[in-house]
Amino acid sequence: MQIAENKKSRTLLPLLVSMMLAYLALPFFCTSTLLILLIYALMAILAFVMYQRHNRLHLLREGEKISGPRTERLLPTFRTYAFIIFIFWSTLGSLILYQQLKIQKEQGSLRAMESDFQKRTSESIRKNGLMTQMAQLMDQVDEEIRANPGQEISDELIQRISRLSYAFHPEGYQYLDPDPEDSSRERGLLLIALAKMPLNDQSFAKIKATTDFSGANLHRADLHGLNLSGVKLICANLRDANLAGTNFSYADLKGADLWGAKMDSTDLSFAFLNRSDMQWAELNNAQLTWTTLKQCDLRSAKLRKSDLTNAILDIADLRGATLKSATMKCTSLVGANLDETILDSVNLEQADLRLASLGDVSLKEANLDEVILGKTKVRESDWLQQLQVWNIRGRPALFKELELTADKSDKNHYLISVKRR
Repeated sequence: MQIAENKKSRTLLPLLVSMMLAYLALPFFCTSTLLILLIYALMAILAFVMYQRHNRLHLLREGEKISGPRTERLLPTFRTYAFIIFIFWSTLGSLILYQQLKIQKEQGSLRAMESDFQKRTSESIRKNGLMTQMAQLMDQVDEEIRANPGQEISDELIQRISRLSYAFHPEGYQYLDPDPEDSSRERGLLLIALAKMPLNDQSFAKIKATTDFSGANLHRADLHGLNLSGVKLICANLRDANLAGTNFSYADLKGADLWGAKMDSTDLSFAFLNRSDMQWAELNNAQLTWTTLKQCDLRSAKLRKSDLTNAILDIADLRGATLKSATMKCTSLVGANLDETILDSVNLEQADLRLASLGDVSLKEANLDEVILGKTKVRESDWLQQLQVWNIRGRPALFKELELTADKSDKNHYLISVKRR
């Protein structure tokens, strides 16, 4: 009997310790004070019932009777009250500690908000000063253009423009931490003002070569027909901008947001557009020769009659894009997604389509002369036979060397490869 009681006591002790720890830790995991009190009440009732049951069993095993000495009768009552007082004070202390920590946290948040407000106020004052400097600088540029018959400006003034543009960049901010998603409206205004001034080509070329306009906010800006060749606009916001006929040759537009931009007849030859967002962009009759478009998002873009000769579109997303009558001679499309893309009358001579996806693609009257196909994905099991229906132009012998096999990694696709000899 004594051994059983000792085992019961050893079992009850860890349970009581666990409940004590739960009392202390509960406010730090539950945010509702009412729910905390409810859980406390349930745990207290449960602990009280278990404690009374343990005492009753203990008294029965010892053979104690109600008619025993007064001291022995009062001892269980004293233990009960002591247990209730312990639960009450532990609950109260835990709640007080929780409220104190909550107040300290709110005070810390308030101090952080005040510090952030001070930083933004200081940054606003600094940017207003820079805007004043920009206005004065533009006046000086205008004066030099008028004074100079060749419409040139001095190298010293060009250097000042470069330094001012650097000050407008988020990384150059003195009081705020840089945010890569932020775009600089001031840089956008500076570029627009310079591009529309009657500067000669030589001076403007020096400005573009020495000035960084990365991160400029040009959302819905009108830059059509301007000469922005060689400009540095990394991660710039050109969303819905009017860029029709603009010269972006050799420009650096990596990571730029060109969603829905109007870029008909735009010159993007030798430009860098890696990882740029060009969804729904209008690029009809655009020049994209030797343009780098790796991992570019061109979903639903319009590229009718565009010239993409020698362009690099590796791992690009062209789903739903329209490239009717486009020139894609020697274009690299390794791993590109061309599902549901319209490639009617496209010249794909010597284009590299290895690992590309051509699901539900339209290739009516397309030129596939010497096109490179290797593990190219298609959805139709009779895709090779459809080439005759599409009236494909190119060397017929090439298609006789191709074979279609099931894709083991994707049962809904087939792979096109050159037959092994």
